[in-house]
Amino acid sequence: MSTTLREIAALVGGTIVGDADTLVAGAAGLEDAAQGDILFVENRRYAERAAASQASAVLVPPDVVIPNKPCITVEDPRAAFLKVLSFFQPRERLPQGIAETARIGQNVTLGEGVAIGDYCCIGDNVVLGDGVVLFPMVYVGDNVTIGPNTVIYPQVTVYRDVTIGARVRIHSGSVIGADGFGYIFVEGQHVKVPHIGTVTIEDDVEIGACACVDRAKTAATVVGRGTKIDNLVQVAHNCRLGNHCILAGQVGLAGSVSLGDYVVLGGQVGVNGHTHIGSGSQVAAQSGVMSDLEPRSVVSGYPAHEHRRALRETAAVRQLPELLKTIRSLEQRIQELERALSTGSSSEPA
Repeated sequence: MSTTLREIAALVGGTIVGDADTLVAGAAGLEDAAQGDILFVENRRYAERAAASQASAVLVPPDVVIPNKPCITVEDPRAAFLKVLSFFQPRERLPQGIAETARIGQNVTLGEGVAIGDYCCIGDNVVLGDGVVLFPMVYVGDNVTIGPNTVIYPQVTVYRDVTIGARVRIHSGSVIGADGFGYIFVEGQHVKVPHIGTVTIEDDVEIGACACVDRAKTAATVVGRGTKIDNLVQVAHNCRLGNHCILAGQVGLAGSVSLGDYVVLGGQVGVNGHTHIGSGSQVAAQSGVMSDLEPRSVVSGYPAHEHRRALRETAAVRQLPELLKTIRSLEQRIQELERALSTGSSSEPA
């Protein structure tokens, strides 16, 4: 699908510099742009590479010029590029209607335009809002409520009594509402703790592939509005995630962790149980959060602590081999001086 630079400019609300009839057939990055693609640059640092690329056009901020290439000037090239990506994104083929192979339980309420794919299994007393889409082989347990325009991809499991909001997307292989990991050691064995709570996924949440959100021991595990969860993330029982948080791949939250709003956890971050991370905090990848963090904290390391201090410590560790050489040299010199003094020599060793 091709369009003109004029139409792209109208889409993003930008100003054209160059040929408005330039054809644009796709969007790409600096490394892989080909003839017909449009890319974006955010500052002058990338202008030279953009000019040397095969791209047919470039989205730029007002203070950047790309010689010999048609451009669209916008205040925020990254945000404009998102609109361009959406424009060129292939239209997703969604299930239509109710598949004959789907199994639907008793007292199920289906909103307008609900689509249920092949081999889905829907329990009793389930409510699916308008426009809900279940791809093939989704399991939805008893007493589940799913809000309007939510899309659930193949082989997702939603256990009983879970509430999912509107415009939620849950990707393949994820499990919502499995029992939390809780045992008590009694008379030589691990006795399972019943988890009689639930899970609440609020509006506009996206959950990646093969992620798990466990049900609460009591009350609810909550994922706040607009929060985005990457693949392979574990959210344990009774966690409460605030609004618009970001959890990158392989994050693990132990039981009863709470996050404020707009918290960002990098990949493979681990958070100790019953820990609170204040709103606006950022935790660098592979960090271990062992205790509460104040709002707007920026931390890294294991255990996680103030990020700039952690960087200084890392830099110091890298200097250790040279420091050890220096220490050994000083020790040898001290030994030589001691021997010289013990023999009464007044001259320093060579």
